[in-house]
Amino acid sequence: MNEFGITILRFSDNEVLKDMENVIRAIEFYIEEFEKHTPSPAPEGS
Repeated sequence: MNEFGITILRFSDNEVLKDMENVIRAIEFYIEEFEKHTPSPAPEGS
């Protein structure tokens, strides 16, 4: 899936049920890092 630019974040059932705060923190961290390394699209009409 990496060749298509798809990343899968995996969490165990136990993590989701017992530690949702850290699951959310991990997802937010991934998004922040992804956005740092992804160029912004050109404005429309450019």
